Amino acid sequence: KDLVASESDEDAVTGVLYSANGPDSPAETLEADAVIFAVGISGMQSIVRSTKTLASRAQFRNTMNLSPIDGVAARLYFDRLIDIEFASNACFGFPQHDSGTGWTYFNLNEIHDEFRNEGKSVIEADFYHANQYLAASDEAVVAEIVAMLRKAESSFIGASVEDYSVVRIPRGVTHFRTG
Repeated sequence: KDLVASESDEDAVTGVLYSANGPDSPAETLEADAVIFAVGISGMQSIVRSTKTLASRAQFRNTMNLSPIDGVAARLYFDRLIDIEFASNACFGFPQHDSGTGWTYFNLNEIHDEFRNEGKSVIEADFYHANQYLAASDEAVVAEIVAMLRKAESSFIGASVEDYSVVRIPRGVTHFRTG
């Protein structure tokens, strides 16, 4: 329902007001040292609109100026260790992305300790402005990523995906552009 701000420091949160038994039930307070909003931009805008404490603060009201776009993320577990030049790889110029889709792939073996000694490559591919992928099957998304990875780096040729996960984030990513 809202946040409780500190009486001595209005930027500090001391609690969250919530209704355990539906929106019309009395509000209860959950004490907190901090609040983390683990939501996309559309979710954050909805929270700002519905909470008087956040709506009273310019830094939160300004989130209403951000444009949400669709995102798709996929994690691919390959059958072998692949020699990948860079840990993070922003890509563009793929004909299927004439609509403005951008993507980045990450070598998680280089970025995350949990995959450092995996012995097989783990790749994350994130797409922005990815509305055409929201309705595609997981298998179609993975097949397209593998084809694009093989164009981006020939070291992916011959490697197979053993497992994967695909996450869709409709209107959950902040639209950004250079400049």
